[in-house]
Amino acid sequence: MPSRASQHFGNTTWTYQQESATAHSADVAQKWCADNFPVFISAKEWPPNSSDFNPMDYSICSILKSKACATYHASTDSIKEALKKAWEEIDEDVLRAAVDAFPKRLRACIRAKGGFFKT
Repeated sequence: MPSRASQHFGNTTWTYQQESATAHSADVAQKWCADNFPVFISAKEWPPNSSDFNPMDYSICSILKSKACATYHASTDSIKEALKKAWEEIDEDVLRAAVDAFPKRLRACIRAKGGFFKT
């Protein structure tokens, strides 16, 4: 992940926020991210219902799920490998579009005063 982000953003400072899976709030996951990303939004700083503000939640996870979970996996290792393969197959333009949609989502939330909004 850090290498793909570096390819996309180059020398520009970027911030990482995990998608909202429960496991991501575990101390070990939080420490790994803090150690491996230049700027990291910790679970303590996540806004409520933050899936609307996270490209992984509003875009990428559905792609990974459709690719990696299209077939049955008999083991954890099998699903891990399928997810890694699916991640590598996502076109960089798709990732860029997901990240670029972020400001539009923030503006929509502000217009809705934090209430329901569509993008």
